[in-house]
Amino acid sequence: ETTIQGRTLACSPLLSMDQEGDEGMKGAGQATEVDYLRYEFTDYHGISRSKVVPTRRSEGRIRSEKLFVYGGVLGMTTTSEPVMLDDLLVDGCCRNVRLLPQWETFRVLPPNGKYKTGRVLCELGDLAGDGFLNAYPRTMCRRLLGELEDMGYSIKGAFEYEFTLGKMENGAFTPFFNDRPTFSTTVFAHCEELLYDLDRELQVMGIETNTFNLEYGKGQIEITIKPVFGIEIADQAFTFRTTVKEFFARKGLLATFVCRPLKDTKGASNGGHFNHSLWAKSSDSRSAFFNDGELSVVAHRWISGILKHSKGLEALFAPTLSCYNRVKPWSWAPVNASWGGENRTAAVRTKVDGEDGTYLECRAPSASASPYLVLAGVLAAGINGLRTTGPVELPPESQASAYEDETLKLPTSLGESLQALEEDADLVRSLGPRFVKWFKTVKEHKLSKDNVDEKHVDLDDLSLL
Repeated sequence: ETTIQGRTLACSPLLSMDQEGDEGMKGAGQATEVDYLRYEFTDYHGISRSKVVPTRRSEGRIRSEKLFVYGGVLGMTTTSEPVMLDDLLVDGCCRNVRLLPQWETFRVLPPNGKYKTGRVLCELGDLAGDGFLNAYPRTMCRRLLGELEDMGYSIKGAFEYEFTLGKMENGAFTPFFNDRPTFSTTVFAHCEELLYDLDRELQVMGIETNTFNLEYGKGQIEITIKPVFGIEIADQAFTFRTTVKEFFARKGLLATFVCRPLKDTKGASNGGHFNHSLWAKSSDSRSAFFNDGELSVVAHRWISGILKHSKGLEALFAPTLSCYNRVKPWSWAPVNASWGGENRTAAVRTKVDGEDGTYLECRAPSASASPYLVLAGVLAAGINGLRTTGPVELPPESQASAYEDETLKLPTSLGESLQALEEDADLVRSLGPRFVKWFKTVKEHKLSKDNVDEKHVDLDDLSLL
């Protein structure tokens, strides 16, 4: 166990394969049944990074030995340019940190040639080497989920991703189709078999798809997945993005979650909407957002927390230069701290359809955002809303276009968002000062390299994000 910001987290270290009984120990045992084992972890951009170990040489590691990685991995830009974070420097050298496999996440990857590869998601060890790194995204999520559980709730949700499919040709990104084929059946036929094959691979990774459709942008595809509870929400979103990119890369194509990968003023941006609801941690496990045909007081307090902290959250929801192409009216992304029933122009779109069909759609996140940081941000803001007392403070519900609402305006640049995050004392306290400091440092480095061109798209980002 390790204690972070007053909360004790259970460790899932390298387990003995002699043990059986829970999912973590089962995963550790299955790891010997593959040829190679990928120890996979996220960075601050939601990019998958990993170390691969041949299992013929890893049995000892799986049992008891330690596996380390360069500690500065969190201090990298999207294109892996190192950013020196002071806490990671000792006598001018970057420390190693330990990879802590979370064995309950173990999966055998979809078949790829003659080798069988397993994957386990990892967290990072702290700098002292005896616990979790408190500024690591997945660890932050688990701590905040624990706080929510202490309040008597669990969260159920799923990310709704759009991505652009295409190919790099002569240094330029060419979309898979040039139509604007929103919901077009005939254009869908051009990529139908590919998407159905992708669906099979997602099933292997434990992800159940819900819907497939084409979107408004050139080469733009949307896939929704079925909701799950707790940390699995972000784990599945992270795995979804990586699986999509790997699958199409093997086909000689490029799938990118960059918000606006094409210079197409009429096209839609890639969103990463977060649909979620709270459920009571009780014997009957009822929805905490639904009450007698309406949104509950709990739902209203949760919304108030998200809207109150929306300026600081924008740094987590729109973390790349390209994201700010969509923060404008009629982009189908929010421009202010608004909310409304079935309202696609609002920051929080509410849906009320019985207990199972009542949830919130947080529409501000772009597809480029790390699902772990989106989940952590929503948890931090929502919990803050639940902790307020007295009447719920909410702006009027948007009945028409929220773009006309006179409410708190969202930042329109990454620099402005980062400043708002740093100035939001509640978010800094909930997410952790070290995380905010490191995240801001990494993102500001990107700004300085690109001369604060807020609409810039780095071609290298297309293959990584």
